[in-house]
Formats: sequence, structure tokens, C-alpha cells
Amino acid sequence: MHVVRAYCDFFGFWRGCGYRRCRRAGRCCGDYVVCMEIHRKGVADRFDAARAYVRARIPADSGAPERRAWNGDPCTANWVGGASREQERAKRLAARRAARSSSPA
Repeated sequence: MHVVRAYCDFFGFWRGCGYRRCRRAGRCCGDYVVCMEIHRKGVADRFDAARAYVRARIPADSGAPERRAWNGDPCTANWVGGASREQERAKRLAARRAARSSSPA
């Protein structure tokens, strides 16, 4: 939960949020999952910078499971273009394999 909220804060979704509490606080205070769903397409190109921002803000007193959640990609990869990146990677790998198998040895 805190990880997705940190991504929303990084991208500044609260600036255009319809929930007044978010705008007043200057951070995400509402339903951050819905917020990510609405805005994820527009920020896919900045996801690597956001990942570095979020990982730099891991609480110092967090335990191993929480640290894994903050460092892990599974909870956020599908939110911001992660699935499409994996599909592109799979296509490139298939093209390389096809090129290798069709070239004379």
C-alpha cells in the first residue's frame, strides 16, 4: 500500500486530483490504487526514475518482508507499463532466436 502511494506522490497525481484532501495535503490521501489506474499510461516513460525515488525512501526501521515489498517490482510492474515492457522483451528475444535459427551455421 505505502509503495503505490509513494509512486502517486512522486508523479504528483494529487495536483489534479478531484479529492480536495489530496490537494490540500500535497500528497496522495485518497484511493491511490484508483489514482494509479487512471494515470498509469501517461507516466510509463518515467517509471524508472520513480522506482529510484521510492527505493530511496524505504523506512530505516522496516523489516525484511517490508523491505522486499519496497524493493520488489511485482507490486508495481503491472501498474505502469511493466506488462508491456515484458511483452516487448519477449518479442525481441523471439526475433533473435528466429534470426539465429534461420542463419546458416
